Amino acid sequence: MADAYQILSDCPNCRVQGAVVELMDPQISESESVEGLCRLCKRETALEQVLFDGQRFLSFEVAYRALSEWAIREGETDTDAFCQASLGGMTAREVVSHLLAQKVVETNFDVMAYLFFGMSHGSQGRSSTELASTKVASTRIRVNNERMALQRREGVESQPKDESEGVGLPMVDLTAPGLVARCLSAVMVVDGQIRRVELQFLANTLEQMGLPSLVDDDVRAWRPNELPTPCEPLVLLRLMIGMGGVDGALDPAEWRVIREFGRSWGLASPLVSAQRQRVLPREKSQLAVLWRGLKSLVVSEVR
Repeated sequence: MADAYQILSDCPNCRVQGAVVELMDPQISESESVEGLCRLCKRETALEQVLFDGQRFLSFEVAYRALSEWAIREGETDTDAFCQASLGGMTAREVVSHLLAQKVVETNFDVMAYLFFGMSHGSQGRSSTELASTKVASTRIRVNNERMALQRREGVESQPKDESEGVGLPMVDLTAPGLVARCLSAVMVVDGQIRRVELQFLANTLEQMGLPSLVDDDVRAWRPNELPTPCEPLVLLRLMIGMGGVDGALDPAEWRVIREFGRSWGLASPLVSAQRQRVLPREKSQLAVLWRGLKSLVVSEVR
């Protein structure tokens, strides 16, 4: 399980954002999490199959007890302090009220500590149980697995979006300042190296799309929640895949970043994986071949 990694996602049962710890292992499944466990209600899945629906919170006492037990596992004996630091600044009583009313509970968990393990805590290879005991950080991110706003032309049914949940920043056109450059930069910098061929690919992309040139502020490890959702997520996703594969191979770290952006944009994992096959059918390294293929995709769909 050398390429295994963990991510956080929202729980559809208790509706707490980032409460689910999912183990991803491309060697077992390219598109499904190997296992998932909610740290609050204990909802459990394996390869997207539900093993346990999760605890139902029907009384104040039951919900508060589960919340307190979660806080203790995180190393915090004060339930109110845990909630205020990690659950949207609310008190324990307010969180319980949300649970009983089945309202979304916002959190401040740092998903990037799980996604970019090489840049943070080194979570590679840890079990879900070990990961669940990791202290929370303060960066908010929303990975909404309930949203499946997919493209009709790809032949995948879409699921209506729950307007009460929100997704952070509004959807924008691909011409939004810095959007394309920053998404491609997120892929480019994840392995700790910036190659000439990658910079050339990025520059060509921006030029062909009529976008401003790359600036220093664009080049860093951008997180999905820091950027707006594109109106044409598949087009941008394909460009990101092209960026990852332009040096000859789409490595695991680059693929993790791309898949997390796809998840944050509401794209189903099988659809994201299909784009890799579409853009890099043979994982070729020739920049000219790759750019011609991507240019035809971008120009035809943006127009």
